[in-house]
Amino acid sequence: MSKNQAGKTVSRQPYTSDLKRSFGFTCGPAAKHSSQAQFQIKELFMKRLVIVLVFFLGLALIAGSASVLAQGAKPTEKVEAKATPPANAGCASECKTCAAECEKTLAYCLKQGGKHKEGKHIQAMKDCIATCKISHDFMSRGSDLSSQTCAVCAQACKRCADSCATFTDKAMQECAAECRKCEKSCTEMDTAN
Repeated sequence: MSKNQAGKTVSRQPYTSDLKRSFGFTCGPAAKHSSQAQFQIKELFMKRLVIVLVFFLGLALIAGSASVLAQGAKPTEKVEAKATPPANAGCASECKTCAAECEKTLAYCLKQGGKHKEGKHIQAMKDCIATCKISHDFMSRGSDLSSQTCAVCAQACKRCADSCATFTDKAMQECAAECRKCEKSCTEMDTAN
């Protein structure tokens, strides 16, 4: 309660003018349960939350740059991965080639439809593509887990080759041949380690 200039007691909703001035809306008794007022409050909260998140993301980036500089590396300098050991180079290359061949053949199968597009066959091709890519990545980085990924890749390549070999199309036969080469290379890589 406050008094006006004439000395009469006037009831005033606390902070109503402050809310209107700061946020562009009022929350008096009539607007208290208004869905529009609640929406505006939520929207304002979300905007401020985004600002806070962006601020902390910026701090994290600055901290990351500072740690790179503290280690003596230049911020734009790429971190060098381990070189692919010579024994892995052939297998890594074979995996990359096999993944590319399978992706090309997968597109062909999806375009052909029918038996080419059956779920089990498509899944075998996708598994082969994924394992070839991950094996290539692991070997390129010199990961200690390369032999394990090669073992899985060899199994996926065998399944894909067996599936593709059931077709008489030239594209399918070429994919089967490439998968068999990759399977052989990955099996040798797995047994060597």
